[in-house]
Amino acid sequence: MTRATAAAVSVLLLCACSNGSPNPAAAPSAAERLQVCTSISSLAGSIMTLRQNGALMSELMAKVDNEDPMLGPMTNELIALAYEKPRMSVEKNRERYVVDFQNKAFSGCMKEFR
Repeated sequence: MTRATAAAVSVLLLCACSNGSPNPAAAPSAAERLQVCTSISSLAGSIMTLRQNGALMSELMAKVDNEDPMLGPMTNELIALAYEKPRMSVEKNRERYVVDFQNKAFSGCMKEFR
């Protein structure tokens, strides 16, 4: 995971841990870590699904630029990583790519907590 992703994980953790009042000294609970990484994994799955269905990378990047500026760098990184993979023509292979990409994102996120 790059610095952008690590920073986004930190932002998500602050939001998840704070319940409205950030406390950077508090370590996130296992449930909070799981919640953040599951969200990132879900986002990764959505991005890879769009990629496998033929969405234009430029359109995804443009949409992200108009969304949340704090999560933009991580989302752009996930988009770039998804487009490094080829678009598969067989549905079974598309589904495998989506699941593999989700698992990679989840694993990378969880490693940020070690």
